[in-house]
Amino acid sequence: MRFRRSARRSANDLRPSYAERERALERVRERIRRRHGASQRRLSWLRRATPIASIAAFVAGVGLASPLIERGAAKRPDLFAVRQLAVEGLERLEPSDIARAAGLAPGASWRDVAPEALAQRLAAHPWIAEAHAARVSPTTVVVRIVERHPAAVLLEPDAQPALVDESGVAFDAPADGFEALPRLALLRHASRDRIEPHLLAGIALARAVSAAGFGRPEIEVEGADPQAAPALRLVGLVPRVVVGEGAPADKLARLRRVLDEVPEARSAAEIDLRFDDQVVFRPAPPEAGPSGEALRPDPNAGAGAATGGRAG
Repeated sequence: MRFRRSARRSANDLRPSYAERERALERVRERIRRRHGASQRRLSWLRRATPIASIAAFVAGVGLASPLIERGAAKRPDLFAVRQLAVEGLERLEPSDIARAAGLAPGASWRDVAPEALAQRLAAHPWIAEAHAARVSPTTVVVRIVERHPAAVLLEPDAQPALVDESGVAFDAPADGFEALPRLALLRHASRDRIEPHLLAGIALARAVSAAGFGRPEIEVEGADPQAAPALRLVGLVPRVVVGEGAPADKLARLRRVLDEVPEARSAAEIDLRFDDQVVFRPAPPEAGPSGEALRPDPNAGAGAATGGRAG
């Protein structure tokens, strides 16, 4: 193996030593790094500045073009009539529904179309959760909407059934055709312009009921006794089921186990799941006799049938 010498071989040898060559190479590398860093900073500045410059140019162009379009619309309104309404986000609604909700008359003038007012009118439609509008040319208006997705049917006092979307907002739309959705019962009228926490909790409970293998529920999300809500009415099950606050998955699993193992649970008036590690049955009230007096329970029937029972 050949070793490099740190000293020159003679006084007349002008070739650089190994250390001198290394220092020269390091200076070259440092210049390259500085140039590369400067280039990257310029590219980064261009990446940030280009969108801002484009937006500024667009705004300036619109600002310069608007007076010209206004004068053209005043002189030749037939050339600036809105002829096309482009709609994005349609699922259940039809373009004709959007046109009616937007209030756009055929041949409406470009000057009469205010995007903000158009979006507000569209947002007032029961099935539209969110709406945006923009004029992309003198003859074309683009509308982007977000439709509501019904998650439950709302039952209110002295009112026709309404619908509740996935976010817990009630909206006035016919409930016909949504028989498979869970029912949420309120003792009052729900707000139509904001999220109702009780309705949102009812939707979550309905999903837990479905995951536990039960049929479509009717859920009392509010009750005269706040401690006894929410409560369920399940298809094919006579008793009212009191779920109460807390995570419902374990409670519904206990309900399923009790219904399978304790046959008399199906004839109870109420099944209470609010207590840890147990299920409480409450019997139906005694039937009235011929004279109108309540029939007394059979003493041979056992205390559990008359006063209720508990199952672990």
